[in-house]
Amino acid sequence: MRKVLLAIMIVLGLLFCDWGTDNVAWATASSIVKTSSIDYGQGYSKVTITCTGDSTNGTFTSTSLPVPVGWITRVETNPGSPAPDSNYDITLTNANGLDMAQGNLANRSATVTQFIETVNWQTDGSLTVNISGNTVNSAIIVIEVYIGR
Repeated sequence: MRKVLLAIMIVLGLLFCDWGTDNVAWATASSIVKTSSIDYGQGYSKVTITCTGDSTNGTFTSTSLPVPVGWITRVETNPGSPAPDSNYDITLTNANGLDMAQGNLANRSATVTQFIETVNWQTDGSLTVNISGNTVNSAIIVIEVYIGR
């Protein structure tokens, strides 16, 4: 029985292993991930997005993420460790490419948490996170988007 189990594990390992040269690029790529979504009830939610820059050049790959449909009321940006370059820029675009933050997430601080309060920016169920102006390898930025329904 142990030999059969071992053989199955080996076969599954071979099936799911990527033998191409992409492994190196994948290991260094940036990531933008929705790490949590909290529904506070009464129609309010907070979506936390953790962004990690590329480990070789600090760039971030634009990523579309699902968010609750509603009105964005506040956005906080928190530089992590390692911190990004000073004055990095963020846009949160909708399906039509419109920056929902209207340029107000430009020139962010590399050392302190900053926020903007918004007026009637409605989400359509997804946001594309775009970050530019960073060269720090593996820089971390946490974005918190507050949405009311």
